[in-house]
Amino acid sequence: MVRETLLDPERLYASIDFLKQKTRANQVKIERELQEIGDATREIATRKKRIVDLYGMGELDREEYTRKIQEYDKEVESLEAKHKELLKFVPLFEKKELVKASVAAHCRTMKKRFTACVDFATKRQFLLDFVTKVVYRKTWRTSATVKLCGMVPIKTDAAPEPIMVSFTANYTIGQREMIGRYSKGIPADDAYYGAKVARAETYQFATL
Repeated sequence: MVRETLLDPERLYASIDFLKQKTRANQVKIERELQEIGDATREIATRKKRIVDLYGMGELDREEYTRKIQEYDKEVESLEAKHKELLKFVPLFEKKELVKASVAAHCRTMKKRFTACVDFATKRQFLLDFVTKVVYRKTWRTSATVKLCGMVPIKTDAAPEPIMVSFTANYTIGQREMIGRYSKGIPADDAYYGAKVARAETYQFATL
């Protein structure tokens, strides 16, 4: 299933979370959030000026003044961090080819690592390095779905460091594959997968 989901550039690109919904809708949402952050920052600046004026007129003691100023500075710092994070995604909506190129490069890196996997330990390390979460859900006695979640580094000219974007790749285990796993002695108990697959400790499917 890794070959069909993580090593296929087109399949992995289609799994990028922020691209799954309508691009324009996502872009408008980010622009709205940036505007809200700007409004909130200006409101804090107004309140901060009021505190400074009250302190200057002697209507506020130093302890209360310091507490309020630190409180406002902390709020602004949080807003600025969120603003900076949102700005990273703006170029990605307009440069799809850039995203595709980064996804293809990431697939090549994963393929090289996966080709070198020769046993359970190396496969487990591969999952720990490239997959942040595995969700196994048995949909029927002879079928199941697996979600592989992770991050893809997207390189842009606007940021010195790659932008990490999340992906959620879905894979369906059909009847034939299920039977193959049973024949290899892989447990069919849901609790087994629910408890251990997510930690990538027992994720040893026949077709990994």
